[in-house]
Amino acid sequence: MIVTVTLNAALDVTYVVDGVTLGATHRVRSVAQRAGGKGVNAARVLAALGEPALALGLAGGATGDALRAELAASGVPHRLTPIAGATRRAVAVVDAAAGGGASGGGVTGFWEPGPMVTAEEFERFVRDDFLPSLATARAVVLSGSLPPGVPVDAYARLVRLAADAGVPALVDADGPALRAALGARPALVKPNAEEARRALGLGLGLGLGLDDADGLGQSAAVGWRGHDPDDAVLPVARDARTAPLAGPDAEAARLSSRHAAESAARPEASSARPRRAGAATPGVTCEDEGGSRSPNASRETFGDLGSDSATGTENALPSALARALVAAGARAAVVSAGPDGLAADWGGEALRAVPPRLVAGNPTGAGDAASAALALALARRQPPAEALAEAVALSAAAVAAPLAGDFDAELYAELRPLVAVRAVVAR
Repeated sequence: MIVTVTLNAALDVTYVVDGVTLGATHRVRSVAQRAGGKGVNAARVLAALGEPALALGLAGGATGDALRAELAASGVPHRLTPIAGATRRAVAVVDAAAGGGASGGGVTGFWEPGPMVTAEEFERFVRDDFLPSLATARAVVLSGSLPPGVPVDAYARLVRLAADAGVPALVDADGPALRAALGARPALVKPNAEEARRALGLGLGLGLGLDDADGLGQSAAVGWRGHDPDDAVLPVARDARTAPLAGPDAEAARLSSRHAAESAARPEASSARPRRAGAATPGVTCEDEGGSRSPNASRETFGDLGSDSATGTENALPSALARALVAAGARAAVVSAGPDGLAADWGGEALRAVPPRLVAGNPTGAGDAASAALALALARRQPPAEALAEAVALSAAAVAAPLAGDFDAELYAELRPLVAVRAVVAR
């Protein structure tokens, strides 16, 4: 069983409209309402995949009652600790006109902050729901924002409790909550690039063109695309054989000296993940600096995160961000790079996974689908390359579904064998 934790669950409301104009009145074409929040979405995806899952969290008020009722009606196993405050709502307005389809268009989100949670309520969640669930859990997903009143180190505490029970934890969070969790050395962290920057203190708006939805999709107006046009996407089979990465991530995007120093000062971290020049990874091919392909080519070594001399902004590319997160404490890191796929530092390897083609739709729950796939990989102990291929395909299939927590099963089956995974090597 995979346990998901959503401390700031939401009742998701989706409006579909024919165009959005600021300051105007809009007639809503359709309305959908369902239980939401990042961990809830991941549990819903896991259940659809046939994987036993349990959604844990906090819920209160009339919206909390509606959230429980919808999960029960959907057949998603759940255990939501009662709280006095009312569960928040999250409203997504889908502009169908932008994409010409009921499930397409740009998405504008309005997320309420969440209820105040008392210390007693949080302790009851840990004692009565979280700890007992670890007895049968194969992996834990800790995702989303923290509601007011929950301590900033909540995820760090839950990671340690899971580790004590021998259960790997995936953390998909932002800012201080993610920063605190890194100190607990989670098995895997999965922020998007902006969230990774915030957790690492690198600043925002550095020009990677990422959308704010934590997924691998974009609005239908831009769509789901592959990597750079000059970087050919090569199909891979189910064994996740991979091809070399070209493009900006193969350049010397470098770690900050602060995070490198922290890694060097932590012997247990450095000894746990040696980087061996020439080490072969089954199913992964890469390209050396001379352009020849070899399964034993040296992996790229990242140094400091530098500044772009022309713009003065930090050159924080997704692969370097993943490496920095590992240097800061994570055992492995996957950074979602919007429509350009996933970058990972996992098992001593720097990898990129890219989608094979454009997929138009609603990206709101795409990152949660990726978290579901990655948690399943932790539970099954899948190789990193295979895990990334599954995550990219499932996330793309989620973009094609109209509601967060769903995915297009036929599209998932179509895309999975075509996802390209590449080793990032020095150029």
